[in-house]
This record gives sequence, structure tokens and C-alpha cells, in this order.
Amino acid sequence: MGNSGKCALCGRVYTKRGMSRHLKSCLKKNMIPGKGDPAKGGQAGGGLILSVEGYDDPQYWLYLEMPFETELYELDQFLRQIWLECCGHMSAFKIRGNYYNTAPSSEWDEKDMDICVHSILSPGERFIHVYDFGSSTVLALKIIDLAPARAFPGEEITILARNTAPQYRCDYCNSIAVKICPECSFDGKGWLCEKCAEKHPCGEEMLLPVANSPRVGVCGYSG
Repeated sequence: MGNSGKCALCGRVYTKRGMSRHLKSCLKKNMIPGKGDPAKGGQAGGGLILSVEGYDDPQYWLYLEMPFETELYELDQFLRQIWLECCGHMSAFKIRGNYYNTAPSSEWDEKDMDICVHSILSPGERFIHVYDFGSSTVLALKIIDLAPARAFPGEEITILARNTAPQYRCDYCNSIAVKICPECSFDGKGWLCEKCAEKHPCGEEMLLPVANSPRVGVCGYSG
């Protein structure tokens, strides 16, 4: 469920594992030559290839391309926009035991996010991102590779591939669910089609839309 996705470069559909293999060859065909050697600091034209998935919900996944100069703050903002933002909660990256926080505390020896990703992470390294320290959504990230050039030149983080939205079935009638009840979701339930949502005992005002995100059904997230 939600295990396939489309390549933004060629439009072909692959499983998550298949997409990882596919992108290696597809990127070579589509990268625009630039200057600079990524092994020597990654100047003009180069970038990072990154995978992201829900820590507890790996059916939600992304492959991203971003400039070498990308800071953790920029990556945090991108993840909020595409997958997480609901109520302006704090967030943090955990990298090799260090925490990089949106509001760092000196008491806890936390760091801020104004640091270049390329300066602290190398290909193959894994790290996590946590949004909301109450009803947390945790993401697992990995630096896949360095690239001497980019398929999508510019200063922005771009999506190379994203999972196809999972389809959930209504708990009452087995139709496709379009709403979820945050209260009922704690018990693994609460998926509702449009018709059944109208008579859900928790009330329509409680319901949230089904979104293609690991934060679906959490807090006030509406996609």
C-alpha cells in the first residue's frame, strides 16, 4: 500500500526499492553538467541526493535533490511544507547524537539549524527529523549520494520521486476513505468515506482529510 511512486524525471512508476536503483541511471541521463568537484566542497552545479520516509510509516517516502549549500533550516522548512506543518510546532534533526533545533536550548547543548547539510553529513549516513514534540511525526533520512551536477538546477530543494498516495478503506462500508478521525486513529481506526463521515459519532467537525503524508490524522494536519 503506497509502495510505488513516480519518477519526476521520466514519469515511470517503480516500487520504493526499485526507484532507488532507477534514479542512479536516470539521474546520469538527465543531469545538466556543471562546474566543481563534489569531493572538493561541491561548488557550482553540484548537489545531494536524499531519501526520506516515515520512521513508523515507511509507505510514505520521497527522494530529493538539493544544492550543496542547503542548510538544515531549509530542509526543515521543505519537510514542513510538503509533509508536516499544521500548527507551527517546533522541530529538530538528530545527527550522530547531536540535536539541531528550531529553538535550541543551551541547557540541553542543542544547536541551531543554520548549518550546511553537506558540511556535517556524507553519503550513506542516516539521521532523523522530529516535528512536534507532543504528537510527534518522525522521519528517517539518508544521504544517498553526491552529484557533480543537478537534474533541476537552482537554489531550491526538488522532488525526484514521491510515493503514490495510499488508499485506505472506510471502517464502516469499505469504500475509499477521504476523512480520518484523530480520536479514533489512536486505535488504528477512524477511516471514513464521505457518506459515513456525515454520521460519524465523534462529529464531522473533528475530522481531517486523508493526506499523502506520514502525519495524516495527527493534530490539525490537513495536507
